[in-house]
Amino acid sequence: MACHISVRSIKFTPSYTGVRVEATTDVACHMWIRLSLRPPWVHKQPEMRRGMQFATDVRFCFTTFEDNEQFESGDTLTHTWYKPDWPVCTTKWLYLWGQIAGQACVSTTPPFKYHNDGVSPVPTPDFMHTINSIEPQYNVIAGSQVWNTFDSSHDIPVGATGVLVIIENTSSYGSQYFGLRKNGSTFAATGSIAPLSIQAALVGVDADRKWQGFAYTTLAVRCWVYGYTSPNVIFLPTPISIKPAMDDVYHDVDLSASCPGAILILTELSSTGPSGYIYSIRAKGSTKELYKLGNHAFPFVAAGTGGKIQVKATNPFGYATLFWHVIGYIKTGVTVNLNPTAIVVGTGSWADRTSNLARPLANFTFAEIISTVGTAVTAMRKGSSLLDLKRSNDKHGFWIACMPTPGTAGYYKADAGTNFYTLAVTE
Repeated sequence: MACHISVRSIKFTPSYTGVRVEATTDVACHMWIRLSLRPPWVHKQPEMRRGMQFATDVRFCFTTFEDNEQFESGDTLTHTWYKPDWPVCTTKWLYLWGQIAGQACVSTTPPFKYHNDGVSPVPTPDFMHTINSIEPQYNVIAGSQVWNTFDSSHDIPVGATGVLVIIENTSSYGSQYFGLRKNGSTFAATGSIAPLSIQAALVGVDADRKWQGFAYTTLAVRCWVYGYTSPNVIFLPTPISIKPAMDDVYHDVDLSASCPGAILILTELSSTGPSGYIYSIRAKGSTKELYKLGNHAFPFVAAGTGGKIQVKATNPFGYATLFWHVIGYIKTGVTVNLNPTAIVVGTGSWADRTSNLARPLANFTFAEIISTVGTAVTAMRKGSSLLDLKRSNDKHGFWIACMPTPGTAGYYKADAGTNFYTLAVTE
């Protein structure tokens, strides 16, 4: 029996360079827009009624058309297209068709007609939380040791300052080098991610909402954009080095001048070597002691007394050079936890848990992950989501997950020696 798709809403946004189309459907599916400069032909198809044929079954068809696949990957409820070859003062006709899990489906929605007058309506400013969730958008970072530019302008609104990214190493044979940065930046820190591992990161975007990714090996490193940041999240034009002496001792770092008013500090930890280092980061005044081995990561930490943080590190392997930079900070809309306690999660299945910070409007949680087993599979995800991306996080990782109503995130661990600690929540 044929599956059916119904378009519940459609929106056109005109401009002098093209038209943006946004649609929602009643079921998750993957859609195409069939566009034509000519109106559809209407014909009647005979149908049998009580042994007699009646030409009453109306059909629409285009004689010349082009198909345009939605911008999102996979089956989704929201679908977007941007058509740059839709000139001003041009009318086009279109209808939407799609597939569910690869199976072509019947659309119950009639054709649409739209005239691009070239004048965009005055937009209502998008409301932004400090961090905002979107359907995960899949990207592959091509290798050949060049910086790839990714355009997120179709996924995040004007005014967004950064994107929230999951980075995955799909290779089981060895560590992979990758890097992330704002488009146009000359900051070029890269580091290794362990085999079959994942990391979460925040990376700044430019005014055109573009960012860059770097990888040594094609198809080994892939990523998903699953959120974006508001102007509350500030990315520094030039990251600040906070590399400590590798002496296994905490060192104070004063960020009061470079990150004025910061509540949460965003950093990037990288290395020239394929092996990791033991490290810890905490707010000045905190007694947190989560000191474990990790690789390329994006640690975050509360700004402590006097705008200071503390970092310490040591290199058990002796040959990798460590780099540690402050890449940005959050100054409002975030509540921090100086001395976090573990989130209690069983092993072997996903569990939704509330944050241990009593903030009823919290929509994202920041967690530090510590494990006694370097290959232990751990993961976090949007509460009640079906995204099932589980990988190792080394012994020391950081994650950012959405907490939709009623304010829960999904946690997974395969090993009892793994713990999640809430460091902050945003609203």
